[in-house]
Amino acid sequence: MDEKITGNKRKRSNSVTLKKKKKRKKVLSKKQIKILENDNKSLSNLLFGDIMDEQENETNDDINKVIGEELEEKKKNNKNEYDSDSEDEDEDNNKEKKKKRPAWIDNDDQSMKIKLTSTKKTKNNLKKLKKTLDKKEVITGPEFEDRLRDHYLKYNPTTNWEELPSEKEEKEEEMIHQKLLRNYERILDNSENRLLQPDFIGVKYLQVANSSEKSKSAINSTQFHNNGQLLLTGGYDKTLRLYQVEHKKNHRVQSAFFPDLPIKSAFFTNLGDQAICTGRRDFFYSYDLVSGQMDRVETLMSRDEKSFEDASISPNDKYINLRGNNGTSIFVSNKTKNWLFDLKMNGSIRSSCFSPDELYYYTSGGDGEVYKWDMRTRKCLKRYKDDGCLCATSLAISPDLKYQVVGSKSGIVNIYNHESASLVDENIEFNENIERSELRNYYNPTPLKTLTNLTTSITQMKFNHDSQLLAISSIKTKNSFRFVHIPSLTVFSNFPAGNNNLNYVSSFSFSPNSGYIAIGNDKGKVLLYRLLHYQQV
Repeated sequence: MDEKITGNKRKRSNSVTLKKKKKRKKVLSKKQIKILENDNKSLSNLLFGDIMDEQENETNDDINKVIGEELEEKKKNNKNEYDSDSEDEDEDNNKEKKKKRPAWIDNDDQSMKIKLTSTKKTKNNLKKLKKTLDKKEVITGPEFEDRLRDHYLKYNPTTNWEELPSEKEEKEEEMIHQKLLRNYERILDNSENRLLQPDFIGVKYLQVANSSEKSKSAINSTQFHNNGQLLLTGGYDKTLRLYQVEHKKNHRVQSAFFPDLPIKSAFFTNLGDQAICTGRRDFFYSYDLVSGQMDRVETLMSRDEKSFEDASISPNDKYINLRGNNGTSIFVSNKTKNWLFDLKMNGSIRSSCFSPDELYYYTSGGDGEVYKWDMRTRKCLKRYKDDGCLCATSLAISPDLKYQVVGSKSGIVNIYNHESASLVDENIEFNENIERSELRNYYNPTPLKTLTNLTTSITQMKFNHDSQLLAISSIKTKNSFRFVHIPSLTVFSNFPAGNNNLNYVSSFSFSPNSGYIAIGNDKGKVLLYRLLHYQQV
């Protein structure tokens, strides 16, 4: 048995050696092939010599050129792709920095439906978010979120009045696109209902605007800044105060005490960098809001006036108008605070106002006549008698130059067509075709509407920015304040209501876009109301 096993082992070993030999033979055959190829090449070189070298060199050069061009193109493409990718990444990063992504999104908001109705059980008043007259308006979750955000921004506008102009411009450029998108749908929805309805005016009481620091006297002057975020108040307590207007609480931003001037009239310049304060003194103050500096302007040209209670500024900030004695209107340069010229009417001057384009100036007084002055030639162009008036106490011109309003001592308010009331007499005297009855209408125009809602002397009248509202007031009796709907020439009956105790209204002011109205009274309070028809402040 042992011999058989050893014999098998030998056979296996012999077979393995044979396989190894065969593999070695195959390897040697490959080497031989390579050697033969090299030998053939050497023979061809010996036979053909330089011709084969040149051809090979040319083909190699062509191949290298093609390969080089392809590599350069690939490098350029890679660079462009890298640059574009990097630019896209930078833009994406910038956008991600500018736009804050929500930390979490609920997919159920898309399917959510919310009814904008309120019941006694739910007690959630969602009517303020409505945009249509549908009683059962239903909206989705994202739309509900947008409306809540817009409603918050109505009552909490951004406070950018203290920022530098460069910072304001940068922020405005960043937010302008978002504002346009946010307001686009709102404008389309309200395109049919932009006109104020004559039957009812939506007014909501917010708060006492000067609750952080109340005045110790009656509020003689109130005015909003052009940005709508600052409110100015002034009174006989000799203090000028500025408040930041917010929905919840108004903080006092700045105050200035004038030791020798009880303030009767105070107002911003149209640029918004200064405030002018006048009173029962023969001087007035100019207050710089930025630096806090108070400049006292002494008696002008040794005049006899001992009081400059009533004052105003022209729409283009060119003139400061002071009412003097014996029907004299004094004009002072707003830049230099120097006297420029006077305009004098018959009798005493009780009220005055500029036209919105600053080309004309209007005065009225104790004789019940209204004067129209040309500010370029400084001459009286027209003079007419207010219908049924013995003493005119207030004047107002609408911003759209369509209406002219005169208030009297008896509480009667006459509303005139501005064009007919402003026609010049000289152009009509030589026209023989006009009858006497028509000529009377040119000299003494008839009012479009006579309002008799107030029974005491009209102390103040103001139009809002779009000439749809006129506010009139009298300080002689309590709650003597009315809103007039100008397109229909009617008075709103729902304000002031029984629960609105305005007391004796001493001053009031609309915000730039009529979103707010501030009403000052004899108690030293400024009552802040929201006009719901106007979405912007």
